[in-house]
Amino acid sequence: MSISKRLFLSNMLMLIVPVVLSVGISYMILFIFTRSSSDSMERAYPLAFEVIFRFRQNKDVDVLQEDVLAFNQEFQDTSTFMAVFHKNRFLFPENSVQLLSASMDTLSAILEADATGNFTLNGARVAVERSGDYQIIVVDRQGPPDGKYYGRPMVSHVAMLLGILLVMIIVTNRLLTNLLTKRITASLDILALGVHELRDGNLDYRIAYQSKDEFAPVCDDFNEMAEHLQALILRQRRDEASRKELLASISHDLRTPLTSIKAYVEGLMDGVAEDMPTQLRYLGIIRTKAEDIDGLVDQLFLFSKLDIGEFPFYEERMDIGEMMSGMIEAVGEEYENKGMTLLLTHNAEGAFVSADPGQLRVALSNILENSVKYKDKEKIKMEVECYASGKSVIIRMTDNGPGVPEESLDKLFDVFYRSDPSRQNPSRGSGLGLAIAYKIFARLGGGIRAENAEGGGLRMIIRLPLLEEEAGNEENLNN
Repeated sequence: MSISKRLFLSNMLMLIVPVVLSVGISYMILFIFTRSSSDSMERAYPLAFEVIFRFRQNKDVDVLQEDVLAFNQEFQDTSTFMAVFHKNRFLFPENSVQLLSASMDTLSAILEADATGNFTLNGARVAVERSGDYQIIVVDRQGPPDGKYYGRPMVSHVAMLLGILLVMIIVTNRLLTNLLTKRITASLDILALGVHELRDGNLDYRIAYQSKDEFAPVCDDFNEMAEHLQALILRQRRDEASRKELLASISHDLRTPLTSIKAYVEGLMDGVAEDMPTQLRYLGIIRTKAEDIDGLVDQLFLFSKLDIGEFPFYEERMDIGEMMSGMIEAVGEEYENKGMTLLLTHNAEGAFVSADPGQLRVALSNILENSVKYKDKEKIKMEVECYASGKSVIIRMTDNGPGVPEESLDKLFDVFYRSDPSRQNPSRGSGLGLAIAYKIFARLGGGIRAENAEGGGLRMIIRLPLLEEEAGNEENLNN
């Protein structure tokens, strides 16, 4: 049940429960008063007959007056009293005149008719007995006209009723408030516990909240926030590890050619290379090492710009099939000389993508260079397939080189990652080529992944989005 419904129900119960209990208690008090009145009359009759019997025996009016006063004193806190008439005229006690004034005419008629027995006058029960010229009456008033007899008990009972009502309101309010606040505070405690767990570094903590109330979406948002926070912190940790590896890798990859340059420069300065051919060879090595450093710096610059999204891309609509065939034809001889034969086994026709041609060639060239640098035999081949599939263009580039361990496949596109953990052969690459390719394909709205090919070798699978009209035509053809 939602908190708003609980509040509404609680407010309604705070009103209904005291009213219901008050009505019940009022009926109870009324029953007590009615029962009290009946009980007093039942007690009064025997005593009244004793008074009448004694008067009939001794005919002493003074004794009768004392008996009547004693009787009324006995029942002064009830609705019952006794009065005496003589020859149909009121005799005593004096305080009964006012009580009987409302019914005096009817009572006089009863007395003049010499009637005896039980009568009802204005809601009061009256018993009349005669002894000579004297009439002795006993009256039980259900509702006192002036409150003299019922005054003190009624005030006490009304005060008791008000007190009980007040207590019921306070108790009801307290119980319902406790039930409501207990649920709210329990939910707040669950949220507070989750916050404390995150504060203490437990990023795996999630709130398991079962109730379907206003706190449920808050707990869902908390869990979503915790997931985002965990992903952010893990990404920061990976980035920090990558930065550290980047610094270490740059230091390593720069130190090797710089050490060689330094050694050959010192050889020239110390006269180790005395003849011109040796000096030229030394200078050629120095130039090669400098070019390696220049290439590494260029790749670092490109990767950094791609990483922060500041490298400009000039995308255009292009036929991916024509681009692939043109590139394979242009670089085929170059890579043949490097020991790798390029074969375009399947090519897409009429498939258009939006891409920067220059950057797309850079990414594909980095994949080709990676295969050449890590080949384990003199001659290898690279089979290239390009075809449209659904809303994408798929490019598969499969070599028959050594492949990589399965556990290394997901790390190939990390910056400065080499499958050679010892990194003893920096000439095989800077470790930035595939990372740059990954960034370029991501900027183009696609992606790349690696897998080991059947029978050995490494396969790169590239996905690029087809332009919308071409994607629609491909779906129509498939249908």
